[in-house]
Amino acid sequence: MNPIIEKALQQLQKANFGGYFDEMDKIMYKFTFPIQDTAMYAEHKDKFISNGYVYNPGLSSFFKSLEGFAKHVDREMNVALVKDNDVTVIQETPKNHNASNTQGNGNTIIQGVNNSTIHVGNVSVDNTNKPNQNVKHKILFLASSPDGMTQVSTDKEYRIIKTEMSQGSHRDFYEFLQPQFSVTISDLLRAMNDEPAYVHFSGHGANQGIYISKEDGSKQLMPNVALERMFKKMQGITKTVLLNSCYSAEQAKIISAFGIYVIGNNIAVNDTAAISFAKGFYNGLGEDKSVEDAYNDAMIVLLTEIGDTKNKVEVWKDGELLDL
Repeated sequence: MNPIIEKALQQLQKANFGGYFDEMDKIMYKFTFPIQDTAMYAEHKDKFISNGYVYNPGLSSFFKSLEGFAKHVDREMNVALVKDNDVTVIQETPKNHNASNTQGNGNTIIQGVNNSTIHVGNVSVDNTNKPNQNVKHKILFLASSPDGMTQVSTDKEYRIIKTEMSQGSHRDFYEFLQPQFSVTISDLLRAMNDEPAYVHFSGHGANQGIYISKEDGSKQLMPNVALERMFKKMQGITKTVLLNSCYSAEQAKIISAFGIYVIGNNIAVNDTAAISFAKGFYNGLGEDKSVEDAYNDAMIVLLTEIGDTKNKVEVWKDGELLDL
């Protein structure tokens, strides 16, 4: 583990939030990270500064968010991120090949793949070999419309989402993982191993959980306790979950406790409304808008195409319902 991040985590274990941010600043302000990471760090820091947190049991979700984020950044320290004018270049480095030194002009040099040199500062990049140069944010689409339940147009929803993203000016920042239609629990666990930044579920839900499929096509309830266990391991990795299903606000509250933005519905939602919301949300995401701004775009589309849907679609973060 990066020694600075290790010190940050040690400060966190002592409930010293100020010490945590002092150490993390040395990383976050020295290198250029993807915009979603810098935005999340700024949000964490703003929450600390504005509220003057002193640790207490009621802040356990915030504590977990900070811990998960630091571990996520440590994983990303295995790639060198440099900024060349307005273009962020990301170069993977082998686990045992991360030597660095500092020149007299203050530039940091990171030894990259095949001894390629990357300068961070007054940038110059000499990379003859650039495999996997662009690290993209992964989107996982999950869908289930089991036999015996009202059929949902999950394939149409997926096509519309991909269309909206493909037309966005920041479409190259994202990649779609293999979509999982009629997703079973085994499919879901394998797909989550790809560490998606965005998880989208289209299908049926209830207060007790979401409905996925069994191997024979019949319904299988994935209870809230199972969802909680699954996303606990994704803190600091998954940034946003969109539960485009009925009565999903309860799941949103539970999952969001791990520092994840979660969007859910507090009542039943029909197929047409779900697709309209998804269209607006991914329109915004494709333009590299924040989750909250993308949600606003989604609500504009929903109100235009469907009408008044007040108090149906909710956004949760850190176990709290946001007033957006």
